[in-house]
Amino acid sequence: MEKKTKGIIWRCNLAGKVVEVVKTDFPDVANLALDQQFTDLLEPDCLETVRQWWKLFPQESALMGDIFLKNYPQDQAFTLGATFTTDEIWLFLSTASVAQSDTFQIVNGQIEPSKIWEPDVQHIELLEELSRVNNQLVNARRELIRQNIELHRAHQRNEAIKS
Repeated sequence: MEKKTKGIIWRCNLAGKVVEVVKTDFPDVANLALDQQFTDLLEPDCLETVRQWWKLFPQESALMGDIFLKNYPQDQAFTLGATFTTDEIWLFLSTASVAQSDTFQIVNGQIEPSKIWEPDVQHIELLEELSRVNNQLVNARRELIRQNIELHRAHQRNEAIKS
């Protein structure tokens, strides 16, 4: 049986304070997150790397793998991603594992891809094609996220008008 991917979506202000838990598969975390800096919810071991990543965001955006939340869920690694809008940042934590080559590390204050292996000449064309397809999927996902954010905002405005 295939393991189901779970996740958390936080809407944050530009300073990184969680102003809304948009979706969560971990309700215990949702109760702790509101009105907290998202970095206060992370395990100390990954905190410095995430803080450096946050300083470079949104000029540079990359997935950060192996992120752990304090105390819950135990031993659950997350992949952290974010998208930036005019006045807020949406953080996405997913239990889906990503290949090490898809994540990034911070070296001397710069985001750099992690390297696992060097491709040989036979695989370069295939890797380039896979990279193109992957980029198309990533761009489509980002567009879907942006559209979902706009839909969420429209829904909130609609609910406010109804009230």
